[in-house]
Amino acid sequence: MGSDAMKVRMGAFSVAMAAKAGRLDPSAVDALWYLAEHHLEDADPLRAEISRFKTAYEINMRRPDRVAELGQELSRAVEIAARPDAPDAGRADIHG
Repeated sequence: MGSDAMKVRMGAFSVAMAAKAGRLDPSAVDALWYLAEHHLEDADPLRAEISRFKTAYEINMRRPDRVAELGQELSRAVEIAARPDAPDAGRADIHG
């Protein structure tokens, strides 16, 4: 994992925590999307989750309870993105 991907992950974690705390600045969401768009591959699951978060945030930004839920979902996506790939992930006899 490169330092650019780490920047995106840390940015996503920061946005998620701010959303959960009710202190999210809309410009932080735009900045996160910019990072994801420029530093993550189109097929990256974290990029897809950041895109989903941005869209849902724009729709629900005046609903603090929903924004907090979105923050929790984004936080979970960051946790998943941080997990290493299993060493046997390419084995068809194990994973199909």
